[in-house]
Amino acid sequence: MEHDGTHDTTRAYGTQVLHVLGKGFFAAPTLYDLAGDGHLEIIQPGQDGWLYVWDDKGQPWPGFPVQVYDAKGGMTNGVHQIQYARLMATAAVGDINGDGSPEIVVGSNEAFGSQDCRAYAVWHDGNGHSGGPFLPGWPVNPKGLRNDFLPDVGLGMPNAAALADLNGDKVLEVEVNGMAASPLFYDGTGTQVGIGDGNTVGPKAAVTDVPDFIPINYGSFADVDGDGKVDFVDGTLGLTYAMGGL
Repeated sequence: MEHDGTHDTTRAYGTQVLHVLGKGFFAAPTLYDLAGDGHLEIIQPGQDGWLYVWDDKGQPWPGFPVQVYDAKGGMTNGVHQIQYARLMATAAVGDINGDGSPEIVVGSNEAFGSQDCRAYAVWHDGNGHSGGPFLPGWPVNPKGLRNDFLPDVGLGMPNAAALADLNGDKVLEVEVNGMAASPLFYDGTGTQVGIGDGNTVGPKAAVTDVPDFIPINYGSFADVDGDGKVDFVDGTLGLTYAMGGL
């Protein structure tokens, strides 16, 4: 084992196990009524790789904290890895599977190879849920062009998810994307149901550097143009600029 306080590497049965963790919190907390009792809970991703939830009295919410990592791991340079990594992105909360209870969507700093990353959907009762804390089909790999732009704040999946009902069925879909990716849309089963069009610009836009991609940025849903349909808004960078910075 190599260990320097926050980074250590072990090898077990041909698998490399990495711990790249920190202390404290970088992501903003999310406030949400998980129980439907009129009281807000505090949902806080930690740099130690755990997702915390507290009630309005500061007591741990049942089933939390949840350690967020992909037990199946991934491949980097031909080596199978399991990574325990920071949670740097703010969590998104809402009912993404239509069961009447909210779920928590959060990304991690896990970064496999040069592109692969991980985003998770966590049950509202966390470890107390039969079958484990993660929804079936999750984590997903919303990869972009590259997964390691900056240490810590630009590693893996630092972008927060956004939730909205895109098809009018009263169940929320998830937009979550890795770095230098198009908007990627998922349903509650972890199935990708759409991808943003980065090649088309509006009729009054002066943008010429296309296709464009989302770097490290948090997107939002709203009906921007008043047509009764939900739009996704996020900051992007053009391919020419992106390739110059890679």
